[in-house]
Amino acid sequence: MLSKIKQYLGIFFGALFAVLLAIVGIQRKQITKQKEKVVEAKTETKQAEKETEIAEVKVEAVQEAAKTEKIIDKKKETAVKKIQEAKDDEETIEAIQDVVDNFNNPSSD
Repeated sequence: MLSKIKQYLGIFFGALFAVLLAIVGIQRKQITKQKEKVVEAKTETKQAEKETEIAEVKVEAVQEAAKTEKIIDKKKETAVKKIQEAKDDEETIEAIQDVVDNFNNPSSD
């Protein structure tokens, strides 16, 4: 009788041990999958941050271009007014030469 109890206990603990090992194996797989998801999420986050930076740079470039375009338009309007307000050919030529000088040396303004 005692040997049968030992035999049943051995089978019971062996089965319990096998079940516990199976559970540990399943948990390891789940943990590995979760780690992969975390790595993937980090990669996606970095990529999104880079895209955001690029978008910000693009916005800044467009804003700077718009400012520059406004400045050029104002200079153009001023030059056209000078030419239109010129009283004689000499003033007209002088205004046109100013426009050409500004075109050749834009940093002089």
